[in-house]
Amino acid sequence: MDEADITWSRFEHEYAIQVRDRNMKRVLEIQRALDRLEAGEFGICVECGDDIAMERLEAHPAAAVCITCNRAEETLTSQVA
Repeated sequence: MDEADITWSRFEHEYAIQVRDRNMKRVLEIQRALDRLEAGEFGICVECGDDIAMERLEAHPAAAVCITCNRAEETLTSQVA
């Protein structure tokens, strides 16, 4: 294999790992949502306890936090980075 083949192979490998990790994260989110549903807590923000808006749940059914808490988390994350 030449340098280009090696580089491409590494890229494909890294990409496959990223896809696998993203899929595993989604499965975990869905499992947690199912657990909240079973516990009667689905649609309730795990951070503040407020209801999660129906529009948010329609867009992201596994959402665990309301849009307000999500935005606050994103703001904190962007400040740390």
